[in-house]
Amino acid sequence: MLNQKSTVENLNLYNYKIDTSSSINSLNKCFKGQPTLPGVLLFKEEKFLGVITQKSFWQYMSRPYSVELSTKRKINNLLDFFEINHQIISKNVSVIEAAESSLKREPHLIDRPFVVKIAPGEYRLLDIHQLLLGYSQIYRLTTQLLEESNQKLAETNQKLQKTLRMDRLTELGNEMSFAECFDREWQEAVKQESWLSLIRFDLDLFQEDRNSYSQLAINGCLRKIGSTILPLLNEQKDTAIHYGEGRFSIIMPDTNTIDATRVSDRVAEEIQKLQITNDRTQKTKNLSLNLGIASIKPRQKDNAEQLLMAAEECIEKAKIIGKNCKIIKDISYSELKTESELSFQRTKDLKERANILSSIVSLDRERSKKSSKLAQQNINWETFETG
Repeated sequence: MLNQKSTVENLNLYNYKIDTSSSINSLNKCFKGQPTLPGVLLFKEEKFLGVITQKSFWQYMSRPYSVELSTKRKINNLLDFFEINHQIISKNVSVIEAAESSLKREPHLIDRPFVVKIAPGEYRLLDIHQLLLGYSQIYRLTTQLLEESNQKLAETNQKLQKTLRMDRLTELGNEMSFAECFDREWQEAVKQESWLSLIRFDLDLFQEDRNSYSQLAINGCLRKIGSTILPLLNEQKDTAIHYGEGRFSIIMPDTNTIDATRVSDRVAEEIQKLQITNDRTQKTKNLSLNLGIASIKPRQKDNAEQLLMAAEECIEKAKIIGKNCKIIKDISYSELKTESELSFQRTKDLKERANILSSIVSLDRERSKKSSKLAQQNINWETFETG
């Protein structure tokens, strides 16, 4: 198998010699018997003189009366009719270098074989077709290696990009990932005229006395949160982010307020089951958190900052109320109800959002019936906002 470092010695070389004292007839029989032979190495008393190529021989023999006049004559008598001087190269010349050198020759010389010097007084003949065939093989191999190298480079770059956009502790996205993902999903929501929801939640643990918990315990807790969140999301659409210091976000494309609220409830429920140990008292406690959920069905005139600020406003209000509280805001509903004139389509949108609001209210009523059970889990009343 040839490679980039292969030399001409690795190719198929011809070693057919003939002395100038031989007859033209013997040369005729040689070429007729071996039609693929590029030529013969010409010697005179063991001294190398040059090459008679099969092409030049048949060109001479095609002349008028050449066969009749030359059959019994010696090669030595007809040397002037053949161009025996050929380019001599070392056996250590690379196949690539030899091929490129052959292609730089004059057009009428491009198919002439090379004479390869193996050792002092020892020569071989290299057919140009064999040379170019070897060069082609090396080129294909090089191309294959280049493609494999590019593929590995692309995979490595992809892993690097993924690492750069991943929070190593939780294996969720990081702040860089959030900025890219949120911008992309906002543009898509505007284009498709679909819903986009943003869930923000913070752990109360980081607002308390952090000296009560070791960094090891906090890191272990954050890892558990990361592994807890992912199974609750739609892997193909939703993106979970950890900013650091127990601050999280979930970007949910094509998700309205009620669906985002349901997901946030499942997330809160699972996180509240997790525990952390106090290093001072050695007592364990369940985690608590606050959530802010904001949703919008953006239009061309809307700004992505609306959704970001709404989610941040909701989480801050939830923190003020107390632990395990969430605030919900439907931006699209709050904007639509302030407009005086609504087209048929907007009226339809209003009804759709009103149904969503009604569903959320129904959910809240259902939860209120279970208030005693919720009180045991230390979950506060939830607030829904429209403006």
